[in-house]
Amino acid sequence: MNKACKCLCTIIVAVIVITSILLSFKLDSYAINNKFILVLVNRTHFDDIANLPNIRALIDNGSIGLMNTRGPGAQHETKSYATIGWGVRAEADSTSSIFHKVNDENKLIYERRTGNVIGEGIINLDINSLIDLNKEGEYGATPGILGDLLDKEGLKSVLIGNSNTDATDYNPAGLILMNNKGYITYGEIDNVIEKDPLSSFGIRTNYEEVLKIFKSYYESSDLIVIETGDINRLEKYKENLNNVMYLYHKSKILNEVDSFIGNLVNEIDFKKSQLMIITPFPAEEKFSLGDRLTPVIYYGANIDPGVLYSSTTRRNGIVGNVDIGPTILNSFNVEPSRMVGNPIDTVSLKNNYNYLIDLNSKLLSTSIHRYRVLYTYAVLQMLISVITVVAILLKNKFKLNSINKWLAYALLCALVFPFTLLILSLFGPMGIVSLYTVIIFLTILIVLICCALAKCEPLKYVIYITGTVMTALVIDLVLGQPLIKGSIFGYDPIIGARYYGLGNEYMGILIGATLIFTASLLDYYRFNYKYITPIFIIVLLAIGFPIWGANVGGTITASAVFIFAVMRFSKKKIGVKKVLFILFSVVTILSIIALFDIFVSQNKSHLAKALGQIADNGPIVIFQIIKRKITMNLRIMSVTVWSRVLLIAMVILAVIFYHPIGIFKKLANEYPNITIGLGSIVLGSKVAFLVNDSGIVAAATIMMFLTTTILYLIISDSKKFVN
Repeated sequence: MNKACKCLCTIIVAVIVITSILLSFKLDSYAINNKFILVLVNRTHFDDIANLPNIRALIDNGSIGLMNTRGPGAQHETKSYATIGWGVRAEADSTSSIFHKVNDENKLIYERRTGNVIGEGIINLDINSLIDLNKEGEYGATPGILGDLLDKEGLKSVLIGNSNTDATDYNPAGLILMNNKGYITYGEIDNVIEKDPLSSFGIRTNYEEVLKIFKSYYESSDLIVIETGDINRLEKYKENLNNVMYLYHKSKILNEVDSFIGNLVNEIDFKKSQLMIITPFPAEEKFSLGDRLTPVIYYGANIDPGVLYSSTTRRNGIVGNVDIGPTILNSFNVEPSRMVGNPIDTVSLKNNYNYLIDLNSKLLSTSIHRYRVLYTYAVLQMLISVITVVAILLKNKFKLNSINKWLAYALLCALVFPFTLLILSLFGPMGIVSLYTVIIFLTILIVLICCALAKCEPLKYVIYITGTVMTALVIDLVLGQPLIKGSIFGYDPIIGARYYGLGNEYMGILIGATLIFTASLLDYYRFNYKYITPIFIIVLLAIGFPIWGANVGGTITASAVFIFAVMRFSKKKIGVKKVLFILFSVVTILSIIALFDIFVSQNKSHLAKALGQIADNGPIVIFQIIKRKITMNLRIMSVTVWSRVLLIAMVILAVIFYHPIGIFKKLANEYPNITIGLGSIVLGSKVAFLVNDSGIVAAATIMMFLTTTILYLIISDSKKFVN
């Protein structure tokens, strides 16, 4: 063995030893009696609690964040409670979220229903219903996984408090701590309320008793969950109050909660404890306004002042409710198996509260304007396309040349619009009138700049616009998506379908723009198709690389489409062998990206998480993913305007192919590569629809670029194409 090999072996051994020591030190750095206290103050907002003195002290000296509260399907607070504990979007309803203190009567009912024999504690009599709900659910949540993992490690969990009314028991907080049998060994959920004729339903939480129970469990327990309860009661009682009295009661309750938290903090040894205060679900008035991100306050051992961060969202100040369970487990050095969330970390930042309020304002503005702006764009896109087709079909019957120029400009504006929405995020929140004004001004300005550069050559217009869209998106992806994250055409953290990388809207735009751009280059400059291959590779990496686009469906779509396009540009016929080669190539590319994601990437993307779920739960996860994608696409197809955009695009292609007679042949003679690229885009639209959540959106935006480009090329020189 030569010196180089010996040196390399020595370095490897040293790295292994040092890493082992560091890992050991990290594990030992957490005391055995490390404690986690989770306080639930439901239906609140930072506006409600920021000026309460004790909570404000925790905000200023701890780390804070905005939490996405989504569960699967229709939103309900019980789903968020369950998701908090199970680390996966979970199914639950009011009926299956009732917990009881064990007594002789319900113990027998529970044993009759489940066959399980239990001692003292807290039980959910409807655990079978809860399990069935999640077996049929979209995300395959494992009910009670947090409780199971803590029990397995011998860690003691305690539940204190309830949200009962005068007539019904209600304690969704039990969903967080229960094990897979619906059982919580320790806690008190009955003797924590007292009569108060001036409170909601005539009862209120007895905070002195809650604090007393907490103190009795603190030294002997590891995780304590406290449900404050009174805001939940107030929300249910709200229909009996006028607005003045509702605000009075809410203020009174919040001050009582703040006083309780001040007393609680005095009882906690923060050298070995962490305190987290969360709002599982937003208040009704905030929810109806779309303001659905809720407060998280994290304080204590190893928590730096600043804002919260999670690799689930990869966004400073935003975490998911799926991250709370993994964070609790991480504090005890327990692996969060069967959870898709990630442990929450902190990012040091001064003026953390002002930062979050500003962030929430921007997110809310984008979320509120998103639907109406995209709907307007989609409708105008369809309208312009239909009018253009009518103008083409009726050219020989009526003198329509006077409007062709304006239609051509309108089509160019449609191509530019996604780029406008990308750079629009630089301008910050705006009112709807200002927003539309800026959009119109920027779109026209960009079109005029491209026209000046193109010097009245139609194909150059297409090259400049599609090239600009493609380049801007790739650069933004590589830089961490600063523009996409704030774009109306991006994704909405309040909805929580995606937080980082490339969303389906811009994924379709990027693939469509890339195909049109490369085909246009080949038609205009007539160089060899091999020179555009690097463009495909760069765009594919931007879409699929875990630290950039991280879009699995987009990776599959782009891989298949770009390989197909190269084959078609090289004039090769696509037979069975070529199809098998494309499939093999897609699998290979996806496997390479998956290996990088699993073994190299620090922040695991959706692909690594999905593979982790498959490893934990078996092949059933694949079926659940497929089922979720089909269900979501079917659900979206019936409500989204993008399904109409896709339908109109397909009809337009069919019309152009057959009428006027010979137009498609003339188009193929003039622009052979764009015409060849037609097949690639149609393929891309089909693949995007099949492999993506909200695939209808990606399919529509891919096809939109194709039809808009073809219509523009025809209408800009109608004398050549339409006799």
